[in-house]
Amino acid sequence: MPNIIVVTCEHSSVYGIGTDKKIYTRDGIEGRWTGPAPNSCCVIAMTVLHDGTIVGVGTSNRLWTKSSLDATWQGPVANSGSVMDVTVMPDGTIVGIGMNNLLYTRPGVQGLWSGPVANSGSVKSISVLPDGSILGVGMNGKLYKRPGIQGVWANVDGNGIVSDISVNKDGAVIGIGTTCGLWERSSYTSYWQGEISNSRCVTSVSFGI
Repeated sequence: MPNIIVVTCEHSSVYGIGTDKKIYTRDGIEGRWTGPAPNSCCVIAMTVLHDGTIVGVGTSNRLWTKSSLDATWQGPVANSGSVMDVTVMPDGTIVGIGMNNLLYTRPGVQGLWSGPVANSGSVKSISVLPDGSILGVGMNGKLYKRPGIQGVWANVDGNGIVSDISVNKDGAVIGIGTTCGLWERSSYTSYWQGEISNSRCVTSVSFGI
């Protein structure tokens, strides 16, 4: 069963990483996991860039890339350690969570990490909302939001506990619940709607483009 997942809402593809650290895909929220994708081991988190490039966090907490789902991983990327999760901003800036649960940034796949970002702790998963603000999962499993890379975290609400999240282009949020299944919010301001059927078991999620 998958460990990390990319979920596809009605108009968004979903990928997932299984407990075998390989990537699986799901044809919509109500679909079923298929895979693993060839050449997809071994990553613990991933995101999809605006050009479709997949960026994965390897088991050594460094970045790897693949041009498509079936392509071979390339890397590790120079000067890319050490992070536990990554996301991409609208301008292409990559934001990562360091091993200290603080945010770091780099201009793109290539380059150097800068940081830690002021007032950015402590989170264990991040994703970007359509307006460019950042949604994060705090150490307590609750959702927090900040206006962008700079700023401070503000608690969204106390509804539910998740370990990982992803946001699609329409603002829908997918989370991983305490039973390792997927949960959904239509927006970050709504509430978790219960576990999605046939969605266990995953540890990270990421929407496609």
